[in-house]
Amino acid sequence: MKNIVRNFLVASAVVAAIAFTSTAALADSNVKIPFDFKVGSKTLPAGDYVVKQNSTHASVQFSSKDGKHNFTWILQPGDPEPNSTAVKLTFDTNGTTDWLRSIDFGAQTTPRIDPGSSRLEYSKLTITGR
Repeated sequence: MKNIVRNFLVASAVVAAIAFTSTAALADSNVKIPFDFKVGSKTLPAGDYVVKQNSTHASVQFSSKDGKHNFTWILQPGDPEPNSTAVKLTFDTNGTTDWLRSIDFGAQTTPRIDPGSSRLEYSKLTITGR
């Protein structure tokens, strides 16, 4: 009987630790984008945005702080560093227009968000979340 109670308590502690770890891993990341940019055909204003993973870590949500703009993309393996916690937004830019190219959330990334054209002559810009 003592072993059953002990095993139950250990299992409860493990479940609680996993739940705490999962909650901590899902923390929102705030990103300040200092320029207007495009996501597909939509132009979004400069400002504060929030990037967060869903509860299954399968997708990432990108939204403006005011709630007017919301996007969700599926995540796939990306950064080879499995313990990475950085949130990075990569943009294609030509000096007058910036397009959101991808979002890295830890060791995962979105597919190319704007696959419509290859902007090989354009430069890349990366913003890291906090």
